Amino acid sequence: MESRMRIIRKSKGYTLKEAAAATGLNHATISRAERGMKTPSSETLYRLARLYECSMEELIEDQNYKNEGREE
Repeated sequence: MESRMRIIRKSKGYTLKEAAAATGLNHATISRAERGMKTPSSETLYRLARLYECSMEELIEDQNYKNEGREE
């Protein structure tokens, strides 16, 4: 099942590399967040939310992170 973050990115027409370039984030950081492998920092969520024109909460809705409590 695709994460909400990945669904939003794709619906806005961005590849991982395009989203990374537009936000100044590493594409691996975005990928790990989308797969639930790493809890994204508030700065990461902020940058992505601005790019995708959505709320930070929308990006992480229904997401279970494997290393809960660890920020990037």
